[in-house]
Amino acid sequence: MTSLEIKFLVYKKWGSITAAARELHCSRSQLSYCISRRRISPEVRERLASALGTTVEELFGEPKSDPDTESDSTDYKRH
Repeated sequence: MTSLEIKFLVYKKWGSITAAARELHCSRSQLSYCISRRRISPEVRERLASALGTTVEELFGEPKSDPDTESDSTDYKRH
């Protein structure tokens, strides 16, 4: 999910980042940084995912790309 999608889920469940942080036992800035992926906090990620009824991988994992359009960064050609 994108940071914006996660934020919408947080607002839907708690109404604000501050209320969510209070419930998740972390600071507002810590939760905000976690959501925006500026700082990775495994503990906060796990608590947030659990509270939202999902897994850390589903919440913060990278979206799967189409294998037909995906390019391997180690396999490049020079022209």
